[in-house]
Amino acid sequence: YLLDTAAARWNQRLGQRLGTIGLSFEQWSVLLVTAKRGPLNIRELSNATLVPHSTIGRWLTQMEADGLVKRRALPTDQRAVEISITPKGRSLFLRALPIARLEYESAIQEFAPEELEIFMTLLHRLRKNLFS
Repeated sequence: YLLDTAAARWNQRLGQRLGTIGLSFEQWSVLLVTAKRGPLNIRELSNATLVPHSTIGRWLTQMEADGLVKRRALPTDQRAVEISITPKGRSLFLRALPIARLEYESAIQEFAPEELEIFMTLLHRLRKNLFS
């Protein structure tokens, strides 16, 4: 419960800050994953963002209309689609990075460096346990 509410509040606060540049938290998550990992199919993007396939599909439709991402049918399978970030999407992502960094720093401001190191180690272990 504590982890869930902390993450939800963090995402809410980040979404509010990102709104100042016209970016939603949902769009941020898609841009972050596509900027860091490169082109992905919808299943991979859904898995990476932990958002259901149908929801991602709706987000992508709007983001493509806004010029933030592009979809491309794969030559090997016309039913499969690859999603990649556009130059406009990358530019918005780069504008959002300092905002996300400020929110991160706000969230960890009272952690001592050694506490933060332990916390990150534990989070990595928790994530590994949950995804294995």
